[in-house]
Amino acid sequence: MTITKLIAGNSYGTKAKDIYLNCCNSFGWDKSKANEFGMMKPLYARGAADRGTKAVWFICKNNWYNDLLIPVNSNGKIIYKHRNYIYDNLQCIEEYQQDSKLYPSDYPLQDRIVFVKNKSGQYVFLGVYRAKEPNSDRHDRTFYRIGYDYTIN
Repeated sequence: MTITKLIAGNSYGTKAKDIYLNCCNSFGWDKSKANEFGMMKPLYARGAADRGTKAVWFICKNNWYNDLLIPVNSNGKIIYKHRNYIYDNLQCIEEYQQDSKLYPSDYPLQDRIVFVKNKSGQYVFLGVYRAKEPNSDRHDRTFYRIGYDYTIN
């Protein structure tokens, strides 16, 4: 299947790797990074698109359809059920890493081409997002939508 343009709100399939490979053929993304989208992988490849200037990110576990209230346990501690929170009518995504801090050297602050899994198991293209730089001692960072579609640059 040839894709000529990614449009926010459209679904492109159920398997991140298959969608990624289709985009490699259509947009010239780096095929050597396809294994980042297999089972038990982070579904993130830095520098995979636009000659290494953009990352590709598939979000499979998120709060898109859940209540945006973050639960708190009896000790007053926040309970994180997801690693990615989508807010403000899809304009903002908060990436949260409970286990480790998000250092820019590990996760560079590249623009990200973002897909998110919906309730039907389809990956929907959300758009292109840009990070607001976090403090180096934080476990989270925020991305803001800068584009609703994606075509070959």
